[in-house]
Amino acid sequence: PKGDKFYYQASFENGYDLWVHDLKDNSTRILVKDAGWGQINPDKKGENIYLCGNSLKKISLKDGKTTGINFKAQFDFRPMEERAYIFDHAWRQVKDKFYKAGIKYFGFLKDVRGLEWFATEDGIRVWNRKNARLYQLTTVEGLPNNAVSSLLEDDEGIVWASTLNGICKITLQTDEKGDYTFSIVNFSVSDGLQSGIFYTHAALKARNGMLYFGGAHGFNYFDPKNMTTMPVVRY
Repeated sequence: PKGDKFYYQASFENGYDLWVHDLKDNSTRILVKDAGWGQINPDKKGENIYLCGNSLKKISLKDGKTTGINFKAQFDFRPMEERAYIFDHAWRQVKDKFYKAGIKYFGFLKDVRGLEWFATEDGIRVWNRKNARLYQLTTVEGLPNNAVSSLLEDDEGIVWASTLNGICKITLQTDEKGDYTFSIVNFSVSDGLQSGIFYTHAALKARNGMLYFGGAHGFNYFDPKNMTTMPVVRY
């Protein structure tokens, strides 16, 4: 309690010794030889310390007298119940973050950054496992429509989403904290789309990097690296 002594453990030969350094007279001595290793916890009066390691010991600071402390630490090992709890906890975490009651999920994409994208009828959810951050993109953030049909990622790491009202290009940037910001550019019939309505699961990235999105009146295909208009094939 006075703060005039410093107790520590050190090993110079075999085992750990308990040392005390007197801050007033700058002297150092061994209080207990081969005391063992563990966490040091003083009592409230400053008369004893408790060494908590492979065993529990009470050590008198006056004379170094060491007394072993008997204890029982029973553990009821129930592996099946433990696994069930872990699964239930993990499922509830996923359910609370991604699955909003009553909405449909149309697509999933894991991009080059490790972000997980979910296409839903209520916008796009983006999950960052590294910092447990969930982003939600809707028409408020700039999507052309909340009903998102398909998701594709081009060779530059840009994500393209087809919806019931056009296609959008989503570019990501990071701020100084490592959080992501999303820039959204929308494309409509006036840009060459076959229709504003695109179907779920009707999307393909070809080996040459071309992207294909199918809709109500055909499909659009384009090279995202060199795109000015949306080529269309009607049927």
